[in-house]
Amino acid sequence: MQTLTLANLLKEIGEELKISVYTGKSLVEKIEIKTERLSRPGLFLSGYEEHFDARRIQLIGNTEYSYLMSLSQDAMCDKLMKLVKKGVPAIIFTRGNRPPECLKKINTETCVLMTPEYTPYFQRRLYDYLCYKLAPFITVHGTMVDVYDLGILITGESGTGKSECALDLVSQGGALIADDVVKLIEYPKGSIMGTNPQKEDVFQNLIEIRGIGIIDVFSTFGIGAVKDRKKLDLVIELLQVKKAYTMERLVLEREKTEFLGIKIDKFTLPVIPGKHLSAIIKTLALDFRLKLYGYNASKRVEEYLKRQKND
Repeated sequence: MQTLTLANLLKEIGEELKISVYTGKSLVEKIEIKTERLSRPGLFLSGYEEHFDARRIQLIGNTEYSYLMSLSQDAMCDKLMKLVKKGVPAIIFTRGNRPPECLKKINTETCVLMTPEYTPYFQRRLYDYLCYKLAPFITVHGTMVDVYDLGILITGESGTGKSECALDLVSQGGALIADDVVKLIEYPKGSIMGTNPQKEDVFQNLIEIRGIGIIDVFSTFGIGAVKDRKKLDLVIELLQVKKAYTMERLVLEREKTEFLGIKIDKFTLPVIPGKHLSAIIKTLALDFRLKLYGYNASKRVEEYLKRQKND
């Protein structure tokens, strides 16, 4: 699982969601968000504390705020004191509701924030962001591209031509996701998203070609030639020529590979002199789309041969 501080959250999504810090600015760097789940603490504030998860960010919407405002000043502050003493990472007041002044006087490790955003929208957007940032991930050696709106991870031993193949695909209308090292994230749950693990902008959108050096794909081919992330649909392994002759010619069943417990379709492509790999991969991508719709040319040929044999 990835790690996320409140400072990261504010930097990456704070402006979009119009989040401002009411109290606890000195805490944002050290507060860690450990779960994507969010809470509306209405039940807790009313006195029911069973099953309360203190790891969650707490959202105070109109309903909770109206309840707090209906109490006396002392009772309201007492309930908020109990909430922050649970050690919750942050309390966010939505709909432009201003947090009570007593929160500034409470000595706590909880940061209090506010936003003018509508609570259901804010909750959905923040939850989606946290799901992505806290999802399980691994890094793999390979190059990932977008071809015909399919996320394709090209793997293989060093020297098989992964980057050169990806560059050819990009020059023909594809898009680069990541080169050399690809970060695979389980997002949304049950599927894999590929992205570039490099955090510094200077290392984004680069591809290294042996004998040439580093090429900036964005500057060379334009904004359409790069993408920040893409769902992984297909893995293509480039196989050295000495191992290629043992492969079957008629492939009837798709091979599978597994990342983070999720199975992904895989094809093994022999690297033989004279083969136009990028053209084969583009054709493979289109053929993969056909198979998704139930058409398999290899099975069609097999069925024909069986009929001929029976006749």
